[in-house]
Amino acid sequence: IFLWVYVLNSEKVKFEKTVTLEYILPVDMMFAVKPVHEVTFLIEGPRAFVRTVAEREDRFVIDLNRANARRQLNFTLDINPAQLNLPFGMVVDRVLPRRIPIHLEKKASKIVPLKLQFIGQLPEKLSLHNTVLEPAEVEVYGPRTVISRLKELSTKPIDLENLPGLDQVPVEVQLPDDRLTITGGFDVRFSYQLKASSSNFELKN
Repeated sequence: IFLWVYVLNSEKVKFEKTVTLEYILPVDMMFAVKPVHEVTFLIEGPRAFVRTVAEREDRFVIDLNRANARRQLNFTLDINPAQLNLPFGMVVDRVLPRRIPIHLEKKASKIVPLKLQFIGQLPEKLSLHNTVLEPAEVEVYGPRTVISRLKELSTKPIDLENLPGLDQVPVEVQLPDDRLTITGGFDVRFSYQLKASSSNFELKN
């Protein structure tokens, strides 16, 4: 039985191990094109260690300040198989992808106005008055080429059916590109009044 267990556990098998990549960007740079955030290691080694390695959470921190010492905007990053810590007897067969293209771009910021968007309908005979969006502008930053084309930002649609009974609702800003970020520190709110669009009764004579 001991020999059978020993032979079984020492048998070499192949398996895949996914490792998460975490990038540290230069302060004044952003990704022009987002790179992959995971690489897959194809590993061969004794069956006894497979579960330990496969279930272990591994993360590679890639400092692009060091990797790109020449401050280039476009370069290739090599994933070294030796970076993965493995038990004795295990070897990395392949890494997919082995080379990761990196495309950087200068970061820029801009203050742009907000545009309200609505969905649904107000209850009958009610209308919106004294509408105020505060703040009416936000500062957004991202890749310079995207920021230069940005003229305004829209809010996520506000449902008119949910407005009765309130005079103010929180509003979310809709970002057209996932590389854009709004400067934090404030909340956007929509203030308004609802009034009857017609009179409830008439006076004669």
